[in-house]
Amino acid sequence: MAGNGARYLTAGALLAGTLVPAGDGAQAGTFDGKYVAESMRCFPNNGVSSATDVTVRNGAFQASFKADYDTQRCRVRIDADGSFSPARDCRLQVSGRIEGNRMTTVYKTDQWECTVVRVRKPDPSQAR
Repeated sequence: MAGNGARYLTAGALLAGTLVPAGDGAQAGTFDGKYVAESMRCFPNNGVSSATDVTVRNGAFQASFKADYDTQRCRVRIDADGSFSPARDCRLQVSGRIEGNRMTTVYKTDQWECTVVRVRKPDPSQAR
């Protein structure tokens, strides 16, 4: 890879207009919520520096990553069983599963692999 730019990994809220309609992927709402980064392991550990929180809406989220000033964004749909993988045209390999309130995501490129564990944050509107 050319250049010595910093490499880092982020995942964020799905942008308006790219939401997955109900019936496509997981039922809307099943896995929805904010998942807060709890841990991250990368191999080799040579510059991947951070993971952010993820917001799942209508059974999907957007994953993105930067390497040497290049940003790649991918829409990730969550299947009814909680497993997920990105759209076919995504250069970043994203796979994982949501089980209960825990989301485990594996990000891969030809140069590194990171596993990020996130936990769903309680929705304050549901508190009693």
